[in-house]
Amino acid sequence: MYDLLIKNGFLIDGTGEKGYYGDLAVVGERIVKIAETISDEAKIVIDAEGKMVSPGFIDVHTHDDLVFDLDPMNTPKLRQGITTVIVGNCGFGSAPAAKHCRQDLAAYNAPILGSQAWDLLFETFGEYLDHMEYIEKAVNVACLVPHGAVYMSAAKTEGAEPEEKVLNREREYVAEAMEAGALGLSLGLMYAPG
Repeated sequence: MYDLLIKNGFLIDGTGEKGYYGDLAVVGERIVKIAETISDEAKIVIDAEGKMVSPGFIDVHTHDDLVFDLDPMNTPKLRQGITTVIVGNCGFGSAPAAKHCRQDLAAYNAPILGSQAWDLLFETFGEYLDHMEYIEKAVNVACLVPHGAVYMSAAKTEGAEPEEKVLNREREYVAEAMEAGALGLSLGLMYAPG
């Protein structure tokens, strides 16, 4: 018996091939059978006649970094068929957030990430990822380390420092983020301090 059987849908498999009408069976979290007709029993049967059935979509440019604290389902994205979002774009994000720059970083992030940016700041990128892991989300989240947060955390507020010293601290923040699980570094070259 299947856990889920989707019948009569127009199947798009994501390979670039033309779609076709058929049925799709799922056990657990895995598609186990695709055929023109599947007549076996299933715990849940969905008639998808007149609808398209496809793999989830990936939204690579989002500012959903802190949305999940308000809406773990990320309902607007889920309703569009988006199953994965990439966050930390354009150099905006809530980690790393060194103590000396938290007010400035929150003010920088709030117009893009929302008012929760004032409350959700994380000392390290690993802490941010731990926070995201704790939330039971309905979509997958992949994270970029934001250069704006990296730079603000690396730069000291009292007086100018040698550029090499700031760059070395930036490298340390990016290395920590990558080791913690960041996909890469995002830049916002049109936004200060990018």
